[in-house]
Amino acid sequence: AEVRNGRSVPKAFQTLDACFFVAFVVELMLRISLDSPREFFFGKAAPWNLIDVLATVLLGLEVFQFVVSLGNASFVRSLRFVRYVRAVRMVKLIRSMRVTRLLMASLGGVIQPLIATL
Repeated sequence: AEVRNGRSVPKAFQTLDACFFVAFVVELMLRISLDSPREFFFGKAAPWNLIDVLATVLLGLEVFQFVVSLGNASFVRSLRFVRYVRAVRMVKLIRSMRVTRLLMASLGGVIQPLIATL
């Protein structure tokens, strides 16, 4: 298992990182194909799109480092804040969508009793 900050990272987390990387790459490809590449990289949402691309590339570097065991990738890990910025963007988008908020609230109300029964 990979060692981060003196602690071992479970293989399941490495696998999850790889799965998220694949999902993010597919998402980016779909977004670029739906918008024109010009709109994606130079349009109104271009700064956010570039953050998404950078976060995905950094995650890809981490996944690649896990797969090939290149040693310490502390520089790549130090740039994790880009992923946090992407998460903040998602929260901002969710806040702006009333229907999505209602759906999330409904799911939250259903999941709590479900977890309590398990």
